[in-house]
Amino acid sequence: MQFNLKNPEKIVRRATLFTLFFMVAWGIISVIFQIRPFWIDEWRVIYNLKFKTSTELWGPLDFMQQFPRVYLQLVKGFTSWFNYNYFSLRLPSFIVGSFTMLLAWRVMKRIFPDGHFNRFLFVIILISSCTFTDYFVQIKQYTMDLLLSLVAMWQFIELIELPKIAKINWFNYLVLCLSFAIVPYFSYIYPIAISPVFIIVFIQALLKFKGHSTAYALRNGLIQGFPLFLCLINILWFYKIDVAQLMADKGMQKFWGHLMMKDGFSIGAFLNNFFNFFAEEGAGLIYWLLFGILGMGSFIF
Repeated sequence: MQFNLKNPEKIVRRATLFTLFFMVAWGIISVIFQIRPFWIDEWRVIYNLKFKTSTELWGPLDFMQQFPRVYLQLVKGFTSWFNYNYFSLRLPSFIVGSFTMLLAWRVMKRIFPDGHFNRFLFVIILISSCTFTDYFVQIKQYTMDLLLSLVAMWQFIELIELPKIAKINWFNYLVLCLSFAIVPYFSYIYPIAISPVFIIVFIQALLKFKGHSTAYALRNGLIQGFPLFLCLINILWFYKIDVAQLMADKGMQKFWGHLMMKDGFSIGAFLNNFFNFFAEEGAGLIYWLLFGILGMGSFIF
């Protein structure tokens, strides 16, 4: 059988869409039918959801668990309504994961131009990573971390394109501002993902003073800066009510001490952790090695 490669973008696009639909279908089956047992960490989160009041969930969690508290409160409210049954415990992460796939597709189209079939790798790498596949319908919060990392990319694209727009769509701008004000409370990863945006937008704002009037540069600086100001205020408040508790968790520090090199800096441990940072994207030995080598090579390049 001959394989027609005259339009590779069309072929890869269909293959990517098929993969996305397959993931959604598998997620629906996993949510409806009890074919997937809960992991130990999931049972520990479920214990906190079921046996702690909403007020107690703002404090320390049992069994060395951490979970963004606003997100945890929403999950408790939803699952308690269904008496913590299997369906309600699986559904939130499935919904978040489905939005992750949808947003990945939209962000891909904003970043990469049409006609480049390799742009679909952006989506495939995300949904084939072990973090996404393992936690797609889990009770843990890592699917939300992936979603909000993509939200940070979308916010970045919107911010850097604001100066190019002749007439601001104030409704879209309001949505952008609200996203900066709300999403910090749902992920411990989001503040890290959004941090480079502050630097890049600041540099872009400074460059606007070259070749433009001061009034024009200030206008664009204020329009770009206000959402980031909202973001910073809410990240600081999020730290006060949530992250500070996480950072003070001695059990977590001990458990992850090998990654944080608590016993002192080691070049061997650093290189091993650096390699694993990329390698963990791939599932299985071959893809683990492949992603690790290509990831490090791409980073250096």
